[in-house]
Amino acid sequence: EPGSRSSRPQEGAAGAPPYGRAARSSISERMFGGPEEAPEPPAPTKGASPGSRLSNWVRSPRFEGLFASLIVLNILVMAAQVQYIGMEVGFRLEYQGSVRSAEDAWPWAEVAFIVTDWLFLVLFTLEVVLKILVCRLPFFKEAWNWFDLTIVLCGILETSVLGMLPLELGMLRLFRLARLLRILRLIRTQGFDSLYLMATSIKGSLSALLWSTVLMFVVQMLIALLLGTMLESYLLDDTIPEEDRHTLFVYFGTFSKAMLTMFEITLANWIPVCRALTENVSEWYVIFALIHKFIIGFAAVMVVTGVFLQETFKVAATDDTIMIITKQRQVKIHTKKMSVLFKAADEDGNGILDREEFKAMVDDPNVATWLASMGLEVTDADTLFTMVSRESDGRGQITAAELAQGVSRLKGSAKSVDMAAVMHENRQLLEEAQRLQRQVGELKRRCQSRARPGEVLAAAGTPTT
Repeated sequence: EPGSRSSRPQEGAAGAPPYGRAARSSISERMFGGPEEAPEPPAPTKGASPGSRLSNWVRSPRFEGLFASLIVLNILVMAAQVQYIGMEVGFRLEYQGSVRSAEDAWPWAEVAFIVTDWLFLVLFTLEVVLKILVCRLPFFKEAWNWFDLTIVLCGILETSVLGMLPLELGMLRLFRLARLLRILRLIRTQGFDSLYLMATSIKGSLSALLWSTVLMFVVQMLIALLLGTMLESYLLDDTIPEEDRHTLFVYFGTFSKAMLTMFEITLANWIPVCRALTENVSEWYVIFALIHKFIIGFAAVMVVTGVFLQETFKVAATDDTIMIITKQRQVKIHTKKMSVLFKAADEDGNGILDREEFKAMVDDPNVATWLASMGLEVTDADTLFTMVSRESDGRGQITAAELAQGVSRLKGSAKSVDMAAVMHENRQLLEEAQRLQRQVGELKRRCQSRARPGEVLAAAGTPTT
């Protein structure tokens, strides 16, 4: 019989792999120790047309990941271009250390930048063309696709048209800066989940950011006005050395200077400002410096940081895209773990587990502990196998997919939907039992009413005449 013990290849048979419990280590050792076997490459899809394969590839995450990598590479090339321009500017300004022009330092740069610009333009244009060919009309219904198309058109204008048009240098730089917007595409690319979370959290916390800014600005403005008023007499005192007054004027001479100084004390280097106050004006400003640092620099800033963290957790818990990505990642990790477990437990390599192999798997202490750590307590292997294999059409065998699905269904504590399903089934069973009870009672009454009078009296114990 297929799948039975007698039909499995034995160790040492010609062409049979060396499987068997005696020749191999324990299941836990095959799972958690020893060299990892190289995964088999997926079998190529047969019978698919070139157009279908192209459509599947364009819609796959690998396509998005490829062009996300090209975007990062394009940004690095643009950074090199900015470095090249800065070297030329420093040479023309005769800045210290700029002794050679950019062309002398990087003689290959001009040609390389032209080639890479055309290469990236062709690749990103090809991306848009492929998406239009595959998606067709739905391509133009997504805002991100319009964004990609606009960036490609700007690149075409910059590379091929602007050199022939009498436009200002500022317009040319504007088109070049438009290429930087490609980095925004990374937000929607699979594999950059953390970047998407941060961008979505910033978007969701704009309200908190606004009110935090208002609070900090009002508090710092009051303190800046107070210090400006208190230091006005010091700045106008002719008996104080002019150098000391100039030092204080840099920090508190005007309202704008005082505001910048307050935010510098709060978020940046607060020592130079406080030293200038304590050394030139009065040591009593030590109390002001410490109180301001403790209340504004520590407490207020930490409260604002906590608000942003709360908004981040809220977005992560409520955003639909993040929830879908998180669930897909959990399913993928669970499936991978169950595949490793299945491969270690499948001794004969036939792609299925029978009850004996399943019991040998869960009887391993390390495997049982590993399953318990994932929320699946194994107390009865036979019952667990029956519950896992209940969707296998009574074959008494389970595949890797059925193992992953069954363990996922059984692990963890009971959910509300499970309890609701059990209550619904119990309610149906109770209604069915009550209906059967009523039917039995009705049949009993009918039988008694149709019985002969003598039999009824005999059943009642009354003598007949």
